[in-house]
Amino acid sequence: MKNKITFFVLNLLLVLAVGLIIGLAFSNYIFSGIAGIIAFTCLLVILFTPSILFIFNSKLDTGSRIMISFFILGETVLNIVYLFIPKSEIKIYAIIQVILIVMLMVSLLIILGLFKKNASKEYD
Repeated sequence: MKNKITFFVLNLLLVLAVGLIIGLAFSNYIFSGIAGIIAFTCLLVILFTPSILFIFNSKLDTGSRIMISFFILGETVLNIVYLFIPKSEIKIYAIIQVILIVMLMVSLLIILGLFKKNASKEYD
């Protein structure tokens, strides 16, 4: 439990530091449009996601960890791109976000279905 709390606090400090650095260095880009503000907020949330994964590490199988890692990478790239084009269309950003989230949910359901079927066969 002590390791989880330490990791949680360190990740929180990292998110705050990255948020301050990016927020102060690129404030002209980020806060000039609604897409930039939303991308900045989503980037901070995605950077905090490893703490949540570390807490639920025992509940996730390998496939779920891999898919969530790819989701974090995709979200990070998407948010960084939209930080530098904040005056772009918010609808396009929202559509890409929805596509990424749906892809994550579908892949997690597929992985859950595959591993659940294999686990039930082992006990027969």
